[in-house]
Amino acid sequence: MPGNLYLTTAEFTAFGLADSTDPALIRVVSDLVDAYCQRDSLLVAQYSDRNRLPDGLPVTRTRVTPLAMVAPATTPFISVRARHGIPRGSGGLATLAELLAPFGGPPTWVDLTPSQVEHHAATGEVWLPASLYGGVYTEVEITYNAGFSQVPENAKLACAQMIRNIESHPAASVREARLDRLKLAYFQHSLLDEDVRRLLSPFVAVRLN
Repeated sequence: MPGNLYLTTAEFTAFGLADSTDPALIRVVSDLVDAYCQRDSLLVAQYSDRNRLPDGLPVTRTRVTPLAMVAPATTPFISVRARHGIPRGSGGLATLAELLAPFGGPPTWVDLTPSQVEHHAATGEVWLPASLYGGVYTEVEITYNAGFSQVPENAKLACAQMIRNIESHPAASVREARLDRLKLAYFQHSLLDEDVRRLLSPFVAVRLN
């Protein structure tokens, strides 16, 4: 989301920056962090994912982690719905989904109760409850909250390093701190150096499909 700031001027000295560092650079590097990590914010924000399920298994994971609960909620999920698939019978008793197949099958999408969806907050792994119709889910849509309650230390270190990288480029107009998108694209590889990418790697969103 616009307006994320991952450093404060009071933290300049603690992260090896001069007190005279232009405060406008905080917004520049914070925006770069969000763009590189492909997320709205490192702090808690709302996201929606639509994932195909592997081989009909009711298991998936979210694109952004860690999953977060926003009080008074008791689950990070705002809404969860799954799409049904109808497998061939295995020779045993027919499932309700198979019995309904001649009549169009079970509902295409089924709303699930968020509190019944199990998850692992740190990894974003999600386990869906069993289908009422006995069929398998082939796709899931999840709206959820994810992010950190406080800016992670590694993100602050990355921001400080990017500010130093900007200051090392005279052509970056640091004095005016007017770095438009064209300039940011031009300096992206040098600003997001190997150390910065390593620090930010745990926060990069992962898209499954």
